[in-house]
Amino acid sequence: MVGDDKTSHRSRNAGRRNRDTLELFARLYDEDGTPPLQARLPALHSHQLVEVLRKCANYPRRLVALGENYFVSQHWNETNAQKDGTILRETQFPASPGDLILSGPHFHVGNPYNKTPRASCELNSDYDVVDLVTLPDDYLPRTNFIPACDKIEYHGRTPTLPWEGANKVTDCYRLFFRNMLSQSGERTLIGAIQPPQLAHVHAVQSLIFRSSFELIRHSAASMSLPMDFFIKTTGRGSLFGSSGLIPTFDSKQLAIRALVLNCLTTHYAELWRERWDEAYREEAWLGDDPRLDADFWRNLTPEWTRHCALRTDFARRWALVELDVLAARALGLTLAELQTIYRIQFPVMRQYEADTWYDQRGRIIFTNSKGLPGVGLPRAEWNEVRALQSGTVKRTVTDTTLPTGPIEREVIWQAPFTKCDRETDYATVWRQLEEKSKL
Repeated sequence: MVGDDKTSHRSRNAGRRNRDTLELFARLYDEDGTPPLQARLPALHSHQLVEVLRKCANYPRRLVALGENYFVSQHWNETNAQKDGTILRETQFPASPGDLILSGPHFHVGNPYNKTPRASCELNSDYDVVDLVTLPDDYLPRTNFIPACDKIEYHGRTPTLPWEGANKVTDCYRLFFRNMLSQSGERTLIGAIQPPQLAHVHAVQSLIFRSSFELIRHSAASMSLPMDFFIKTTGRGSLFGSSGLIPTFDSKQLAIRALVLNCLTTHYAELWRERWDEAYREEAWLGDDPRLDADFWRNLTPEWTRHCALRTDFARRWALVELDVLAARALGLTLAELQTIYRIQFPVMRQYEADTWYDQRGRIIFTNSKGLPGVGLPRAEWNEVRALQSGTVKRTVTDTTLPTGPIEREVIWQAPFTKCDRETDYATVWRQLEEKSKL
């Protein structure tokens, strides 16, 4: 009888734990009032991550709480807008932002200038990576679609915001996401800030905010690995209806990192000016690698210049690492939980980082990332130089991503070459923040 009582007690405790977990899933993924037994189950690869989801669920501030202060748009439906004569499939460099219609490959996490279509673009693979180091200040990438009607008609057909004044969605800076969620890819939640005037097809989802303050807060959160993990666990193939669940963080440290990652051209000058805070000059890198410009933060200015943006591969990656840690700490995660998220839920990202190498100037010299075709050296050439401990490696490349036409450019890499370990980097940033908090 005693044994039976113990078994019954354990069974009741397990039942309560299971119910609590189902209630958690219902809170995270379903409408209010959904019974626990009807909760949608997350795509998790480890029981360790249930506690992470609990912390996400308990975080009090979410985008959906903004109510009518944000708006979601699919802008042009690619099929319907061609049928009714709104847009035309034609690949070319746009004359102005108003002639630019973006597709998903154009941007990546925190990078609005990820790729540009090739002059002949038929497939998603027909895109070239844009070099941010040499990016012109007023750059616009090629577009696969252009307006098919005159400017007045095109503007009239542009979606209108449901706010006073009947502004168009293109009047604002917006947060663009790829609508299709790649559950097996390097990243699942892929978004970047985009400037006014330009449009997009429905493979992209845009979020428009009544306040640029909310835009930056939500952008910073959505670019972090913890938020990518949260969206990944939904198991959905489309972002539509899920973005409102993402928490937002009121943090200047997160905000400035979102700004220096996204504000890459003069098209962001107004946003930079509007969101400027003198406290940004007091920021510092949460790491001491010599490839991180120690003067970068103190040299920021209230008026945008090209030096207000992060451009090298290494510095941009490190800023995203810092953003991950800051977001994790805001949610109340532990370092171990953040490392577990990365290790278990992002195997493709780990595989790419394990074989991506940087030179001493912060440029990638070799990567196995399928998302960065043409970046660095081919493997055969890389194998010949990877052991160099000094000197430089030079290669002439033909850059076809500029409206001025193909340009031959010499790329120089400085030896020695190293790769990064994200879990170790998370620990470094975490330790720096803890030391700062004790001062």
